[in-house]
Amino acid sequence: MARENAVEITRSFNNGCKAVVHPDTDYPVKIGFARVGSPEFSCICADYSYGCICDHIIAVAIAYDWSRDVIFPSDSDWVTSGGSD
Repeated sequence: MARENAVEITRSFNNGCKAVVHPDTDYPVKIGFARVGSPEFSCICADYSYGCICDHIIAVAIAYDWSRDVIFPSDSDWVTSGGSD
């Protein structure tokens, strides 16, 4: 369940940020985006320690985009493969 104000961006950079996600426990998260290569991210939660991209990282990435006024695509903007579901 999403909670309002669950993400607190503590430091913002041109290419990423540091943040804390506040569910029941505070989870520090770092994300960074490079012009070339894969994004870098980290979290201290159990899901991330098992090698998964956790909900905390996703929440911070979305909050970071919102803080920079990134416009999200509408449903009609998505390209589909044309296959059946």
